[in-house]
Amino acid sequence: MCIIMPMVAKTHRCHLIERILEEERIGNQAELLERLRKHGIVITQATLSRDLSAIGVVKGPRGYQLAGAEPEPRPADSEHFASALRQHLRWVTSAGSLAVLTTPTGHAPSLGVELDRARLSQAVGTIAGDDTIFVACRDAVSARQLCDQLRRLAGLESASGNGSRRRTAEGRRA
Repeated sequence: MCIIMPMVAKTHRCHLIERILEEERIGNQAELLERLRKHGIVITQATLSRDLSAIGVVKGPRGYQLAGAEPEPRPADSEHFASALRQHLRWVTSAGSLAVLTTPTGHAPSLGVELDRARLSQAVGTIAGDDTIFVACRDAVSARQLCDQLRRLAGLESASGNGSRRRTAEGRRA
């Protein structure tokens, strides 16, 4: 028999959410709400959003993850990585030992996760904002090599020495 307890203590809910995310791949909040209902917890989407924020849950390309969870490595030459670059990368250039990538608004965090998962040999670390990613490289030569590799995988043409041309919404080169 399942007893529905809508006013379950936040601490209990948060521990259950963590357990669910550790055991299952959850792609959206509706799925998570359904899993919670199966455990007898009925809450609103707004309450779930607040709980996810309090726990520090992040949404990546594979769904919701606990902050600090180690993502599965994925080779830089994988089709998934190339597809993520084609979908999100709009422009890339080097600036000293940095590779600077631009994406549509809101896409940088997802692409940043994919860059980290690719374990690129030239990259020391990444910082992703809303539409820009900085990839720290070992030196300027590594940054230029990384930019060339990313351009090639994303299908971007080189506009000049360090930049690349943007794609229009229709997929044509601008």
